[in-house]
Amino acid sequence: MTEMSAPQKDAAGILLEYLERQRAEDRAERLRREAEERKEKSRARRPTYIRWGIVFLGLCLTAYSVLFMSKRADRFLDMLPSAPQTTYINTVKDWKGEAAILVIPIQGAITGHPLERGEAKGLASFFSSSENTVLMVKHTLQEASGMKNLAELVMFINSPGGGVSPAEEIFSMIKAWREKHPNIPVSAYFYEMAASGGYYIAMAADSHAAGTTTLVGSISVVMQCPNISKLAKDWGVDMTTIKSGPIKDICSMWRDMTEAERDVLQRSVDKMHGRFVDVIGIGRPKLSRSEIEKLADGSIFTAVDALEKGLIDRIAPTFDIYMAERAQGAMERLKVQKVHAVYPGTKNGAPEIELRPK
Repeated sequence: MTEMSAPQKDAAGILLEYLERQRAEDRAERLRREAEERKEKSRARRPTYIRWGIVFLGLCLTAYSVLFMSKRADRFLDMLPSAPQTTYINTVKDWKGEAAILVIPIQGAITGHPLERGEAKGLASFFSSSENTVLMVKHTLQEASGMKNLAELVMFINSPGGGVSPAEEIFSMIKAWREKHPNIPVSAYFYEMAASGGYYIAMAADSHAAGTTTLVGSISVVMQCPNISKLAKDWGVDMTTIKSGPIKDICSMWRDMTEAERDVLQRSVDKMHGRFVDVIGIGRPKLSRSEIEKLADGSIFTAVDALEKGLIDRIAPTFDIYMAERAQGAMERLKVQKVHAVYPGTKNGAPEIELRPK
C-alpha cells in the first residue's frame, strides 16, 4: 500500500472532521425534531388532562357533599318551620275550645329501625334509602303524646311496601299508642298506593279511606334468591364454601337451591304471610279469615274493587276533602269551635296540599 503524502493526510483529516460535524448536526436536528414532536403530543393531550381533572374534582366535591354535608343539611332542614296549621271553623257559635288532627306521612319504601340514627352514612347512602320510616313514626307518636288537644291521628299512606320487620314495628307502635290513648281515633288515607307493607301498617287504624285512583292490596310476602351459577360457570368463576351445617349457605347465588332449602324458606314465608293475614283480621274485623286468605294472593285492587271487597271503608276523591270531613267529625264529637290540621316537620312532612276552612 502506498503511503499517503502530507497534503493527502491533511485533506482526509479535513473530510473526516467535516463528516463528524455533519453527523453531529444531523443527530442534533433529529433530537430537536423528536423534542418538538413530544411537545406537540403533550399539547394535544392537555385538553384531555384538563377534562379528567375537572371530572375528578367534581367527584371529590360530590363525595365531600354526601359524606360530610348530609348531617349539616339535615340540621338545616330541621330548623325550617313546620307546615302551617290549617284551621277548620265550626259554624255553631256556642261550641267552644280547639282541637288538632295530627297527620303521620308514610311515603315511599318502608325502611329503617327504631335506633337514634335516621339516615344512611358513608358509602351506604349511595345504595340505600336515607329515610328511616320507623324512626319518623316513632318521633311523630311522641309528638302526639305531648299534644293536650289532640282529636285524631291520620296516617297519610303512599307506599308500595317495604321490609316486613319495619312494617311490623310501625304497626305495633301505633297499636300500642292507641291502647294508651283509647279516646283518640286513628284513621288512614291511601293516596296513590297502599300496597303490601303500606297496607299492613294501615291495619293499626280504626278506619280506612282511599282516593278514587288509588291502588290497594298486594297482600302477600315474597323472598327472592338470585342464582348466577350458570353465568359463573360460563366465565370460569367458582365459589368454595366451607360450612358447619348443610343449609348454612341457604339462598346462595353460586349454586342451585335444594328441595330441603326451598322447604325451609317456604315455611318462613308462609309464617310471615300468616302474620299478614292476622294483622288484616285485626284491622278489618268484618272480613272472615277465609275471605282474607282469598284476597291475600298478591293481587292489586282499584279503590272501587277494594271497597267492594271490604278492604277499605270509603272513597274520598281528594285528601283535603277527607281532612275536612275528619275535622267536621271531630268538631261534632268533641264540641269544639276549631280544629287544626297539623303536619309534623318538613323533611318527612306531608305533601304540599292546601286545605281551606270548611
